[in-house]
Order: sequence, then structure tokens, then C-alpha cells
Amino acid sequence: MILHSPWWLLALLLVPLAWWPWLDPRRRPAIRFSDLSRLKAQPAGWGVRARLLLPLLRTTALVSLVVALARPQRGNEQTRIFSEGIAIQLVCDVSGSMNGMDFELDGKAVTRMEAVKRTAADFVRGGTRDLPGRPNDLIGLITFARYADSACPLTLDHANLLSILERTRAKSDIEDQRRLRDIQTEYRRRKFAGATPDELRELETQFRLIAEEDGTAIGDAIGLGLERLDQATKARAASGKEAIQGRVMILITDGKQTVPDSLDPVEAARIAKPLGIKIHTILVGRENNVPVARLGITGEVEYVAANFDIDVDVLQKVAEVTDGRSFRANDTDALREIYREIDRLERTKTDERRYMEYTEKSGPWLWAAFACMAFELLAAQTLLRKIP
Repeated sequence: MILHSPWWLLALLLVPLAWWPWLDPRRRPAIRFSDLSRLKAQPAGWGVRARLLLPLLRTTALVSLVVALARPQRGNEQTRIFSEGIAIQLVCDVSGSMNGMDFELDGKAVTRMEAVKRTAADFVRGGTRDLPGRPNDLIGLITFARYADSACPLTLDHANLLSILERTRAKSDIEDQRRLRDIQTEYRRRKFAGATPDELRELETQFRLIAEEDGTAIGDAIGLGLERLDQATKARAASGKEAIQGRVMILITDGKQTVPDSLDPVEAARIAKPLGIKIHTILVGRENNVPVARLGITGEVEYVAANFDIDVDVLQKVAEVTDGRSFRANDTDALREIYREIDRLERTKTDERRYMEYTEKSGPWLWAAFACMAFELLAAQTLLRKIP
């Protein structure tokens, strides 16, 4: 509690003057009476004693009024944090090789896809000691195999982004393998039953759409990510909002470009350079003897060892051209450490400002002064009236 105008308290020195009419005998009115001896013997009644209440009420009213004029105020410290977020485009490989089970989570073997999803979610959401989260950043998700898709636009709605990330799965997983087997079974059944060529072509198209989705088009994915970052920047400028302070792409893949007609990854990086977009690349998984789930002849899941081609040099070049960093992770701990490093490299600018917000507290003192003065005037003219 503070006083906005404390110098008003000097007026309290004048408050004792309020007692002067009651203390100065020369100012007391009197009635001439021949003999007071019998009156002196009588005890003072309650009215005489209660008259002391009048100067007390006036004193209280004056003190309350002076305190109100001094304007007591209660301070409440406020803190405002101003953050300048950046735009982060996650570009995640969902090709069939991401089904390789050479990572662990909670002591259990999991696919590369599951490990990437978990660590990316922790990077975005935070809540852990090593990853505080990115609440002020625009974050989007692009997935790619043979084709690049914008799974989630750049957004501050991270709950929606994380929901989409959780539902993301790699191509040619067990679910896709079962769908392909079911289509093959249905194709043979219909063909044996004498289905028309159009009906068979429909099944062939379904089979081809699923089977041909697999592949790794790294360059196209980078190109789509650049387009989305550029669109977000222009849209923010058009809306009159604060400009995006930085633009970053995090490319996560476990292989090399396998789609011949896709944009060359290094050429895509050269496009990013003049735009000021930095690309960090993360190569996940090992090359040889990687367990992969396959659907057996009897429909049971079995695991086979697979070898995958990687292209470390291209990913390093992509990062180098854009002033980014190139990382490699062969296990979950290494992947998490990479996200910690990126989190340190790409921090948002924050500015903390503290100020005091004051609330006036003179109201109760004014009401107290008014009540005391009103009660004094009322009592002096009624119950405590003095004659003469």
C-alpha cells in the first residue's frame, strides 16, 4: 500500500482543533440559575457522557477525509513477456524405409517413424527438462515419399499439428501390405467370377496407387517447404501482423533421393539460400541389417533384415548451402540430442517487462468520513441535542 499524495497527511496536525468548541469554557452557552448545589449532587446521565461521541465522530471524519485526500493505493506488479517467434517447417520422410526397427522407446524396439514422431512432438510441445517447447513459433508439417504433401500448414495451433503428426505413418507398413494383399485376393476372386475388365482395372488402379506411393523425393519436399514458408511470410505481412523473425526447415530422412524426376535436393537448397531460409538435415537410422516387418504367406507378421542406401554427402551439402547444420542419429538418444541442439540454435527473442498496476483505495475512507459527519449532525440535532 502506498500514498499517492502523502503531503496531505500534514493536515492531520490541524485535526486537534476540532476539539476546541468542547474544550474552551468561554464558548460554552449557559443559563443563569440561583443554586447548583442540588444539581451537582445528581449523577451525570447517559446523555452527558454520550456527548463525548460528537467530537470523536468529527475527529474520525476529518482523519478519514485527510487519508482519502492522500489517495492510498495498492500496487500489483505485472509482468509481460513479448516474444518474437520464428517459422519452423518440419519436413519428414515417410517412405517405406522409415519402417526399419532400429530405434527404441521406453525399452522397446520401434520403427524410425515412431521415434521421429515422438522426438518431434517433444520438440514442439516441450514440457520436459531438456526440451522446453516452441509455443511462440509457427510450425508446419510436410511429409514425403514419392510425393510431397503439406500435412499441416504453418500454425500456432500446435495441438492440431501434434494430432496430425501422431496419425502420420510410413508407406508400405503392415497396414499397406494387408491392403495390397486384400486387393490381390479380391482381384483373383472377381476374375474367377467373370468380372468385367472395368471392374478389374479399378482394382489394378487401387493396387498401383498404394504400391507406387513409396519412394524418396527429397528435393520436391524441400521445394514444397520453401513455398509454404514463403506463403506464410507474405500472408503475415498482408495481415499487418509482426513480420516473421526467422525461417527454418528441419529435414528428417533415412535415405537418398530415389525419384528420378524429383527436384535435385542441392538445387532446392540453392533456392532457399537467397530467401534466407536455413535448412537443418537429420539422417536417421543405420544402413545394414535393419529389422523390417513383413507380412508372411500365412498373414502373420515376420521380421527380415534389410539394407538401405543413404547419401550423407547430399544432406551435408544441403545444410552447408543454407548455413544450416547436418546431423546423424542412429538411436533415440542421439535424435533427442539433435533436437536439443536445434532448439538451442533457433531460440526465439523474448523481452520481459515489469510494471506496477495501482488500484485506488480512497473510496472506503471517503465513505467513512461521510458516515461519521452525517451521524454527528444527526445525533447533535436529536438524541444528543444540547440546550442551550
